[in-house]
Amino acid sequence: GVRQVSVYMLISGKLRLFSRDNGDEQTICMVSDKNDWIGLETIILDQPTMTSARAASSCQLLKISNQNLCEIMDRHPDLRQLLQERLK
Repeated sequence: GVRQVSVYMLISGKLRLFSRDNGDEQTICMVSDKNDWIGLETIILDQPTMTSARAASSCQLLKISNQNLCEIMDRHPDLRQLLQERLK
């Protein structure tokens, strides 16, 4: 897996998230929709991301650096809890 340096919130559009098997074959594991977060597991679970994303339609994304998101969550622990619940 890869450690991302940013997380993304999908403002509009749709993304397809892919995972790779042991070879080069990609499998669609999720279709993201408005208000979904991409890459949260990197920060919240301290795990590398195992997916790649590709736009399924025209998209707008909000990019937040991991450092900035960690600082925001330190100031607002309720946000950290909310994001952790999204990953369950």
